[in-house]
Amino acid sequence: MKKSLLALFFGVYCSFVFGQKKKLDSLWFVYNNQTVDINKRLSAINDIAWSYKNNNPDTAIILAENQLQLARTLPIEKGAGSIGQAYTTMGASYLNKSNYPKAL
Repeated sequence: MKKSLLALFFGVYCSFVFGQKKKLDSLWFVYNNQTVDINKRLSAINDIAWSYKNNNPDTAIILAENQLQLARTLPIEKGAGSIGQAYTTMGASYLNKSNYPKAL
């Protein structure tokens, strides 16, 4: 019984871990592809940065800063949502680092 339960847990864990890697690889492909629409690229980098906010907040902050720079190349009415998302990711990442002044 214990072996089958352990095997089930291991199988679910591996599928979750490898599934996430595949998703991140796809998002990186979209973000790095210059021919893709800029809004899709911004969405991809936002998803990537958000996925790093808990485990690697320094990386999330750097990615959010890249998103912010890219979003600022758009007219304000088109880039405002991505700018807000970038600041939200940075704030959550700084919060996870216990840097409360920067999180605000």
